Amino acid sequence: MADFQRERVIVIVQRMQGGTLAANEPELRLNSRPVSWRDLSNLLRTELSRHPDRVVYVEGEGDLEVGDIVRVVDVAREAWYGVPVVLLTPKLKKSLEAERAGARQDRPSKLPPATQIEPRSKSR
Repeated sequence: MADFQRERVIVIVQRMQGGTLAANEPELRLNSRPVSWRDLSNLLRTELSRHPDRVVYVEGEGDLEVGDIVRVVDVAREAWYGVPVVLLTPKLKKSLEAERAGARQDRPSKLPPATQIEPRSKSR
């Protein structure tokens, strides 16, 4: 596992190719460990409680629908109210890896702006 994954909470959503969208529910990994949709909320809460900087990164792989990512964002917000959710694009992932490598060499680096999904206000 890359160093940057140990320091961040990353949910990877992956839909295997070859199946129909209806029959093939996306698979999830939380920091490289396979997790079920049913366990995702509790495992996210546990993982977020261990991190001083609480941010959930969501990375999509394969043939996904927007709803697959939205579902993960909703689960993350239920797990920890107000948690920032960032869509982990290939470019951002590469920048985070470079930042981590630069930090190990004590070189400052600039990150591109992240695609952060703002928390919704809780309505009663």
